[in-house]
Amino acid sequence: MTGTQLILLLAVAGIVGGAAYLLMRSRNRTHGTVTIGQQMADAIAAEKQRVARRGAGGSPMPGPGYDTERGDDEMLTVVPLPMDRELQRFVRDFAEKDQAARDELRDSLSLDDFYALITFARRSAVLALNDHDPERCSDGATALAMIDERRIDVRDAAWAAGILAHAAFEIDASDALSRAAELATSGIAERLSRAGKKRPDLADWGFVETRIDGRVGMVGTGYAAYSPTLPLLQIAREILAGLREGDYPTGTITVATELPTVWCSREHENEVTQLLTECPATVSVSARIARRLGDSLSHMWVAWIVETPSEARAAELLGLVPSEPRAGRYVTAVAYGRAVCVIVAGSVAEGVDPHESPDSIRAQAERIRRIMERIISTGTS
Repeated sequence: MTGTQLILLLAVAGIVGGAAYLLMRSRNRTHGTVTIGQQMADAIAAEKQRVARRGAGGSPMPGPGYDTERGDDEMLTVVPLPMDRELQRFVRDFAEKDQAARDELRDSLSLDDFYALITFARRSAVLALNDHDPERCSDGATALAMIDERRIDVRDAAWAAGILAHAAFEIDASDALSRAAELATSGIAERLSRAGKKRPDLADWGFVETRIDGRVGMVGTGYAAYSPTLPLLQIAREILAGLREGDYPTGTITVATELPTVWCSREHENEVTQLLTECPATVSVSARIARRLGDSLSHMWVAWIVETPSEARAAELLGLVPSEPRAGRYVTAVAYGRAVCVIVAGSVAEGVDPHESPDSIRAQAERIRRIMERIISTGTS
């Protein structure tokens, strides 16, 4: 894989920030080669063995499930859902069972069930911060204790445990993780115990806290310089809200990211690189296309909002973003004041037509320019 291909792959994934970076960084390495996905492949194989042993059977998981298209797995704005209440009762019932009954219940849960429990744990962390409720932390940690680490990528559970630990230390409930560890398998118990021993740096787990209308949320964070003087996060939130009203119902925001130079002029790569090193902050917005319109893995929609040091440098960056289509992907950019937004959208799968067109991308770019103008010039949302 070339450097350009790798950047394209990261762009397709949405440049989701520090969490993705941590996962990539921790992949197994053999002779300098990164093995991506082996843990999940092993988990799927273990799940197939469980199904062969037990039969397909029905899941004991309650409730309607979480809807990722509705954004239930996002952490920017988390509000209680009926599924949260169902799982709250479910995990508390698990905690009251004896060892044999807990083992049996755990073995009856599927890989998909485990990832629903991870979603519940992450949501519980954010709700705990907002409600200042130690029981939320306890419920989230117990949900992780229900997981068989052989049938997930265990780093996903460790990630959720780190987020829970942040919430638990913030509200003086760190013992929730050690108590849950007593109910867990050895691999999960180790991660829960480790997470509960020391107050974590949330950024190490790929997130930072933010507040929207007085409520705590979390956004992804990368590891680039981030000292914004413009309301980049507010702009990103409005861009995402507008996309949700159209064909992209879910998405993520990541701060402290970088604009990949692959989307800029290749003839002036050195100039682009130098210019970007002078920029104090970048925020990205990544959106997933609606299921009714296609496979989200076959389409991409990503925007980078870059704060430049001056209007002159913003104009220079704007001129360094060519707008010609690139293998089914469309690129355009708009600017207001010192802010530049670079938008990339299109198909990333051979044989799949892009959902967007040059005209639709230009229309989106103009809407984004108006958002930038209104927020930057007035400071209002």
